[in-house]
Amino acid sequence: MPIILCAGVEYGQHNVRERSLTGYYLSLSEVVRIVEIEYGDIVKSYLIEVRDEGGKLIRRFKPFEEVALPVGRFYSSTYGYVPCLHVPSEEADRLNIAKRYRVALLLVERSGRPLLPFEAGAVGFDAQRVLEEFSRIEASLLTAAVAHPVLRVAHSYLLDSYMRLEEGDIDGARTSLRSAIQVLRDKALPQLSVPDEVKEFRGKLKSLLQALFSLMSYGGPHPGPAPRSTTEMAITVITDLIEYFAKILS
Repeated sequence: MPIILCAGVEYGQHNVRERSLTGYYLSLSEVVRIVEIEYGDIVKSYLIEVRDEGGKLIRRFKPFEEVALPVGRFYSSTYGYVPCLHVPSEEADRLNIAKRYRVALLLVERSGRPLLPFEAGAVGFDAQRVLEEFSRIEASLLTAAVAHPVLRVAHSYLLDSYMRLEEGDIDGARTSLRSAIQVLRDKALPQLSVPDEVKEFRGKLKSLLQALFSLMSYGGPHPGPAPRSTTEMAITVITDLIEYFAKILS
């Protein structure tokens, strides 16, 4: 599960990959109290919003902006060496990040491994507010259980579908949805272990997935873009299916 981190942007000396750098960083001091993150890890994250030092909203990302940030460390006279996320200057400029600004990030993975096994965590000032402001699709999609390797592939396609939908690329969103469905149907479904007396259950799940695949497909020429509401509905259903598969395959 991901962690929602609200942290202040610092600027100063810190170490990244055994190199001493001067630049922007975000403290992970509160995060490492609840999850293991090691020096040198790459943390996959999604940037949610940026606010200035007075709390004024500078930018809210729709869709969220994916970033991969290395874990470094800085020296605190109070705590000694403290882990941090290094933000390259060019990334900071592109994302409108400056010293003493506050950012909200969704931390998803560290070096390809999920952060938390059970539920989303909220860390730092205002993190709970950010979590509560997620739309229904965002909340269900971004807090889905994705520890199983096959389901993580399906979830990756699903997240790409959501990002494309928010950018207005409905055809692209549906293409990614079909890929997510194919992974569930062809790779996850065969791994389900069900008692002999309910073997038809596997067939019913396969029929459901095929129906969703058909719903996300076009039969020949079409007059215009597919309805957004249908795509949103499919994202929600497939998210629920991934969570359901996760419970059975765990």
